[in-house]
Amino acid sequence: MIVLIAVVALALLSAIKLKQDKAKAGPDDQPWPYQARRIMTDREQVLYHRLREALPDCLIFTQVQLSQVISVKYRAKNPQTWLNKISQKSVDFVVCQPDSSVLAVIELDDKSHNNAKQATRDADKSKALKDAGVKLIRVREVPSVSTICKAFGRKPPMPKGRPADMPGMVVQELDSMPESGFETSSGFLRTQSGAVNP
Repeated sequence: MIVLIAVVALALLSAIKLKQDKAKAGPDDQPWPYQARRIMTDREQVLYHRLREALPDCLIFTQVQLSQVISVKYRAKNPQTWLNKISQKSVDFVVCQPDSSVLAVIELDDKSHNNAKQATRDADKSKALKDAGVKLIRVREVPSVSTICKAFGRKPPMPKGRPADMPGMVVQELDSMPESGFETSSGFLRTQSGAVNP
């Protein structure tokens, strides 16, 4: 009988101790309710790759906090008020020079930008970027590589792939190319019209 009482008392003490340990355990001892997610939507991924193709010498950053792109001027009155206006806001893309100086911010707007609350947030971003002297480009559709190049004053890159993959192009082997052919690093090419195309 004494052994049974001792076993019950020990089990009871163990249960109390376990309950106390759980109460002492902080949130770090339990898994937090987070999961990994993609940084960009499908449309943003398409634009990202087009930006990389159009601007290969630039750094392209996505989902950047606005406060990383602009800051409150040193002697501004009520700096915290101005910082609060841009905190909790991000931009879709930041295009930078290799030294990380900002060339432009690009916002890819979707249907969610039609509501009044988002329109106010967009207006705040636009005003802040304009007053900081940062170029803002807003687009509703994903622009083509050539459109991006024009917006940044660049020449469009040469199409990828073999010239034969490009419309209107014929590739002839070196030994069958007439003397009037044009030599490039990828061999001889000529348009179907006969005009030379480097």
